[in-house]
Amino acid sequence: MSRKEKLLAMFQREAQEQLEILRAGLDELAMGACESATLSEMYRAAHTLKGNSGAAGLDGVEGITHALEDLFGVFNEGKLQPTPDMADKAHQALDGVEQLIESAVEDKPVNFDVQVLTSEIESMIGEEEKVEKVSDSSLQLEETELTELAAAEQVYLLTVKLIEQVQMPGVRAALLMEKISATGFEIFSTFPEREKIETGEPGEIFKLILTGQDVPAEEVTALLADDDEVASSELEELPAELPELKERFFQKNNQRSTAPAQRSIKPVSTVRVDAEILDSLLNSLSELTVQRLRLESHAPDTPDLEREFLRLQRQLEALQDQITKTRLMSVNHVFRRFPRLVRDLERELDKQIELKLEGEETELDKKLVDLLGDPLIHIIRNAVDHGIEPPEERCSAGKPEQGLIKLAARHNDGRVEIEVVDDGRGLDPEEIAAKAIEKGIVDSEIVENMGPDEKIQLVTEPGFSTAEEVTDLSGRGVGMDVVKTTVEKFRGSLEISSTPGEGTTVCISFPLTLAVIEAFLVEAGNSQFALPLEQVKTTRLISREQISDDSAGRYCEIDGEKLPCDHILNVFDSERQIKLAEDRHYSLVLLDKLEGEFGLIFDEITARESVVVKPLSQFIRGFDGYSGTTFLGDGRATFILNPAEKLEAIGKV
Repeated sequence: MSRKEKLLAMFQREAQEQLEILRAGLDELAMGACESATLSEMYRAAHTLKGNSGAAGLDGVEGITHALEDLFGVFNEGKLQPTPDMADKAHQALDGVEQLIESAVEDKPVNFDVQVLTSEIESMIGEEEKVEKVSDSSLQLEETELTELAAAEQVYLLTVKLIEQVQMPGVRAALLMEKISATGFEIFSTFPEREKIETGEPGEIFKLILTGQDVPAEEVTALLADDDEVASSELEELPAELPELKERFFQKNNQRSTAPAQRSIKPVSTVRVDAEILDSLLNSLSELTVQRLRLESHAPDTPDLEREFLRLQRQLEALQDQITKTRLMSVNHVFRRFPRLVRDLERELDKQIELKLEGEETELDKKLVDLLGDPLIHIIRNAVDHGIEPPEERCSAGKPEQGLIKLAARHNDGRVEIEVVDDGRGLDPEEIAAKAIEKGIVDSEIVENMGPDEKIQLVTEPGFSTAEEVTDLSGRGVGMDVVKTTVEKFRGSLEISSTPGEGTTVCISFPLTLAVIEAFLVEAGNSQFALPLEQVKTTRLISREQISDDSAGRYCEIDGEKLPCDHILNVFDSERQIKLAEDRHYSLVLLDKLEGEFGLIFDEITARESVVVKPLSQFIRGFDGYSGTTFLGDGRATFILNPAEKLEAIGKV
């Protein structure tokens, strides 16, 4: 990777953080609930993004973010009242920024006019606001500061504007303030704060309150007049009397601190780490654990060594837990994108919808957070289009005109559940069953034996849709098979429940992390495997006498009922036909969340351990029934099984 490519990749990672801050703030603006602290944060994010894009040589991004910075600046100063339409236009500008960054990283052309997009943002800002960024309304001091100022012999207000062509304006402003201090004047306060002035832009205006004693004011005016990089300046003498100063500069309950010289700088407490580095650390940790077990097996059996190995094991487990936590990320990174999506859809479909977010702080493995976006887009689009009724239909059904969609996340028994709940028309199990029969997805004989909940799950079958005319949004089933496949690929599950006339709930459940899992170590033949605990419903120890064979297959008798079953090696290779010994017991495992009951026979369950998941080799990837590999305590590599996937692939359930 070239130096330029590394720079762009680093810029893209850092830009994503700023874009998320901006999008979250715009969503608050659109709902009319944006606080001044959020506006200030948005201004800083746009300023940072603009500066970084300039350093990376992305002129288009710099231009758009400069315009956004101006817009958020006038919002922050109260000169312009933000509206939902303005928020939507700013969202479009951020879409353009993301496309420009992506095109630079992947060396692809863009399909929009950057200048047009920049001009649209600039058109929302009056010319006066674009030029005059600091007004007297921002010159606020605490009452104690005003009392101190009134005691000074000389008080001046200096307004300075640097030329548009100035290079490194922040540095020039800092040097200028040093020169002013050298005249004998003290810089009592700055507007904006000194650190903002020193990271400012060409053409920006800043103001200084100067105090002194017998200092010729002409020295300051001459200094500014001789500086070619000062576009304009004004030195105004202020009356050093408290009533006049208070009338101009005091605002009740003002909390602004104006002591830049004593300003403390908060140390950086976070650092960005590439996810691949964390994966590598976790792999190294698993190898350390294997080495510990090897040493333990060769060491003399003494109490002292046993205590040391136990202490080492606890330290390794603590380290594994900490590394696993570093992979976690708040689901808010995904949730932030949906308020805008819902607003766009309600306008397109002429509906009224409230989106309620809950549990945004819930953490999940970063890889899962990244993949959540597309499935949730499918689910929410279908909820808006097919679930929520038009206002007139809701009124006739005794519902409020505005529909409700709730997007919630929570932890539940070591897993993370993401729910999308709507209060729309719900799903009719009989209508779904009839449509599935019509499309040849399921036989009518099978449907007759299905309950209402089972019929609802048919919407996740490939090709299912209740829509008469297929569009990008039509039919709750459009794309639901893709959603289910994507979720299950990462050890997740998808469940749909609905009450006709009341609404629908779609629940996605994932393990907290993909990196480490609890698993049974199981033996089959001469092989050992890891079976994820999350797939296990229950286990039984059964004798050979409880297992019977006939022409239809193999069965075992559990609590007086015959349950289809087979040896795990037969399931993965039907040609092997493992023979079961007559004089021994076997471990029977019933899998959780299968459509039908099926028992897997193992020779023995030997242990329960936390194992580090490693990805499958490219030569094995794509084969049903395997979800990864791991290292055992003796150093051997073994497969992590996904028997539910294999059973479904061969039609056993």
